[in-house]
Amino acid sequence: MTTDASGLAPVSFDRLSNLFLELQSYQSPSELHGLLCGQYCAGQRPAHGAWLSTAAEHMAVSQVLDTAAKSVLIQLYDETLAKLQSEDYSFQPLLPDDDEALEQRTQALGQWCQGFLSGYGLSGRSQNDLSEEAASILADFASIAQVQFDDLEDSESSEKDFLEVSEYLRMATLMLFGECSEAEASATSGSLH
Repeated sequence: MTTDASGLAPVSFDRLSNLFLELQSYQSPSELHGLLCGQYCAGQRPAHGAWLSTAAEHMAVSQVLDTAAKSVLIQLYDETLAKLQSEDYSFQPLLPDDDEALEQRTQALGQWCQGFLSGYGLSGRSQNDLSEEAASILADFASIAQVQFDDLEDSESSEKDFLEVSEYLRMATLMLFGECSEAEASATSGSLH
């Protein structure tokens, strides 16, 4: 298992799922990651405390988050932002591993998109500020969030489709993040005059 500069293992889908189980949360870890990515792509950088409140609310946990839970959620926050900002395109939506059933991975893909749209919506950012391509991506995410997986065949063709859609999500998220970062930078430089 690889570790980051802090010596901690990256937050994987399984690690986040285990946290959800410990906290008796029946929500989707992928949806929580999508929510965070949506906030980032809308230009929001909530403080750690605000993120922890949002995460706890999303997870519908009744107890106060302990230090270990807070640590994992803050690590998820920091790692996700770092990967979105990285020039190596290492960002990946947080989904179950490839050895899980295709139905489960497809459901998580839809949940990730649902979370993304919720996180983006929390920003209050107007879609009028978006390029045509970015608006089209949000519409695609809305379609993917509605995916039906009941009659999904576990076939090579379905697997290929899943991989294509998850790669599209990955690249589209990076594009949205980049567009928002450029808009934020020009708004900041424009306000300095």
